[in-house]
Amino acid sequence: MQNKLKRKWLVFTSAGDNSNIQQWMDIDRQYDVFVACYGSKELLIKNLCEYYKERKGGKYQNLHHFFNEYREIFDSYEAILVMDDDIVISTLKINTLFQLREKRGFDLLQSAFDRRGKISHKITEFNPFTSIRLTNFIEVTCPLFSHRALTAFLNEYDPTVNATGVDWWFCNIVERDFGLNRIAISDDITCLNPHDLDKSSTGNREIDKLLSREQRNKSWIEVKQKHNLQLNEGKYVQYSSEGHITISKAFFWIGTKCLNIILRIFRKVHRVINN
Repeated sequence: MQNKLKRKWLVFTSAGDNSNIQQWMDIDRQYDVFVACYGSKELLIKNLCEYYKERKGGKYQNLHHFFNEYREIFDSYEAILVMDDDIVISTLKINTLFQLREKRGFDLLQSAFDRRGKISHKITEFNPFTSIRLTNFIEVTCPLFSHRALTAFLNEYDPTVNATGVDWWFCNIVERDFGLNRIAISDDITCLNPHDLDKSSTGNREIDKLLSREQRNKSWIEVKQKHNLQLNEGKYVQYSSEGHITISKAFFWIGTKCLNIILRIFRKVHRVINN
């Protein structure tokens, strides 16, 4: 591990062989990077990040493990962005996201998702009419935690579950412990969560190599029962919003909507050809 320049923000990711981390490593980044490599080969960016460890497991499983093993590291940061290794986002946008969280004091924050990529929850899709939306939910893919929010979550988290349901769990903990209006989505800062077919010709997901979707769903049901979790899964609430539409956001919204239609056609053609 190395730490040449101490910063107050950290990006944590669990990375496989086809990661997209290089784009986050520009020289002007204002954050440190902790990579937990679960792939079959050593990553080329090993010497560019401040912390690099190898361990098989999902993102939150690895986060929980290293949070407990290297607690002094995580305790030295004010905010931690827990990001999938394939998210398309620039260093500038990551810097700005950290700055926004610090300015507004949010405990959970995420950048809205570009429509060209996956949208698993409608509430997380980019909205051109707002800048900030205060909600009860952000997604598991790339949440930015305050230190106290991450600590509260990981103190209760059960590492037998990795992805499914984890976002509802940490959002519930934040509202329970810190109150409403602590969770937000930024529409001024966007990122792209690539579709599986856009990453590989087979459309196979890295996470499926660890556990199938059926196994992940089963694990989540078991964990909810084990910990008696009472969560309002699927009940999205937007408490308030700020900002307004701008010309640049309108053009971005229209452009990504159109491109998404074209990309969906290409994906359907690909599936027909390969089936």
